Amino acid sequence: GSYLPQLEAAIRALHAFVGNAETDGREIVVGIGSTELIAAAMYALAPDDEPTNASRSKALVWSASPYYSGYVNPSTFFKSRTFNWTSSVQTPNSTSRQPVIELVTSPNNPDGHVRAPRVSGLGASTIMDHAYLWPHFTPITRKVAYGDETVALFTLSKLTGHASTRIGWALTSSPRVAARMRAFIDTVTFGSPRENQ
Repeated sequence: GSYLPQLEAAIRALHAFVGNAETDGREIVVGIGSTELIAAAMYALAPDDEPTNASRSKALVWSASPYYSGYVNPSTFFKSRTFNWTSSVQTPNSTSRQPVIELVTSPNNPDGHVRAPRVSGLGASTIMDHAYLWPHFTPITRKVAYGDETVALFTLSKLTGHASTRIGWALTSSPRVAARMRAFIDTVTFGSPRENQ
């Protein structure tokens, strides 16, 4: 998705001012709100190819309870060949044969608890939903900065209080993940409209 260069500069300046996320060395992917970005991140973090019985299973998409109900829809609606939702109460094991994409809301809604990923191991990746990582929701004590297997999501509506603003962004240190997210967004919605930007 192409977007206005001023938007990227404003996002970087915003995070530098607030001090909640590292943007140096990070790609910014703009989308039409969190739901689109969640689906794009699932697609981008899932294995590139369709699994076969001999090689590995689909990636499991999982979140510890309580979780945002909007996490289930993107992982089930598209009936993906490379990932599917699991509602297991147990933390799944991630391996090269059974990758796991974990969704973490931090701070969590509605309790405000700061949460960290629970899944680790080969094949583990994380989508950190930081919609509420703003100073009017929680104290900002450090900049979040993640490796290539984690995508951090932010949304303008929680920052400004304007529900349904429909613009959000992802930060990732992986050019490959960013490219796959942009390809997903371009295919599904033809990118982020200039009106949103």
